[in-house]
Amino acid sequence: MPILYVIQNGFNGVTAIKPSEIAYCITNVSQILSHNLPFIFTNGHSVDVFTDFFTKEDVANINSIIDTNAICVRYWNNENDLDLKRRKEAEFLIESDVPASAIIG
Repeated sequence: MPILYVIQNGFNGVTAIKPSEIAYCITNVSQILSHNLPFIFTNGHSVDVFTDFFTKEDVANINSIIDTNAICVRYWNNENDLDLKRRKEAEFLIESDVPASAIIG
């Protein structure tokens, strides 16, 4: 279950927090690269056996590695695509704190 969903809905012992009370920090891959932050990214939910992990060496191909259509689709389930939810949950995981100078919004 995506972490933001858990925070907004209060599952797994987490107290629910209204979306309007959550601070969202926005960055992008270019900022992460320019700040030389260590990261990995996946083509699906990271705990799934079918998911592959990628590094900085692969980031130039990120748009062909991740399924942007799956990420952007509104609904998580599709009886004609049983792998949709896994691909929708592709992750970009930064090892360390993101400095304020890398935040663009």
